[in-house]
Amino acid sequence: MAPAELQLPEAWPIEGGGSMDNRRILRRALSDEVCRTILRESLNRYRNELMSEDERCLLWDRILRLRRLLGIA
Repeated sequence: MAPAELQLPEAWPIEGGGSMDNRRILRRALSDEVCRTILRESLNRYRNELMSEDERCLLWDRILRLRRLLGIA
């Protein structure tokens, strides 16, 4: 028997007929510590793994995005 579906707060209507801003929620979904861990592992992978030039560019873009998010120069 399948479990019952739960109603998530994002699905509840908001007064005034508007909808909840999911971008604001998603931005705060990851804590700074999780972002720092992801950044640390991404830098380690960038420095030590063999990968194609495209993969390296994508990974470097991710590293820069995480640095900006955390306010690291």
